[in-house]
Amino acid sequence: MSQAAASESGQKTWLVGRLAAERARREAVRKYTLGEALRNPKIWMMTIAYFSVEIVPFGLVFFMLLIVKGLGVSTTQVGIVSAVSYLFTFVAMLFWGWHSDRTGERTWHVVGACVVCAGGLAACVVIGVSHPIVTMVALTFAAIGLECALPLFWSLPSAILTGAAAAGGIALINSAGGLGGWFGPTLFGLVKDATGSDNIGLLSLAAGPVVCAILLVLAGHDRRLERIPPRS
Repeated sequence: MSQAAASESGQKTWLVGRLAAERARREAVRKYTLGEALRNPKIWMMTIAYFSVEIVPFGLVFFMLLIVKGLGVSTTQVGIVSAVSYLFTFVAMLFWGWHSDRTGERTWHVVGACVVCAGGLAACVVIGVSHPIVTMVALTFAAIGLECALPLFWSLPSAILTGAAAAGGIALINSAGGLGGWFGPTLFGLVKDATGSDNIGLLSLAAGPVVCAILLVLAGHDRRLERIPPRS
């Protein structure tokens, strides 16, 4: 066996052992069957929470260009201005995830990101179009909060569920998120058509992360599930 093949085999063995150790540690705290997972109130809270936060991404992405253009930005610069927000978001995501991994804390990192997202959207309403640069800063914070919350959210159900329970529970949560993705743009469009205002549409989207944050706090999280076994 070549040195490269031996190294690859060793890495696979280490990874399998690592995953098995993490699963055993989590199941020592509590092991759910598929039926128990689907009946668990905490899983349903997470399902509704994920639906709530997922109303924002597509609503914000689909209509951000229109919002930016409404701030007086020329058509040729709309894409560039919007992209700048996501450059800051990229950096923030790396830091937020790193800090959560370093501290082993999940719930309050997700909740904090949801608050930042909702605050950014609500701030756009307060600031208004008369201050386009400040409004773009607020939109950037909304995008940062959203994109930091979504990946970290999955650390919560995946820490609780293993095996068949993980397959069913995570599928349930993800399906609800898909419905939220459809509901967000629809909600924004209906509210804007009814009121003629982007502001009220943004407020309706901002309610989603707030609901998500409240439900995750109520659901709670056992910190013992985040004790990662040491490297062997």
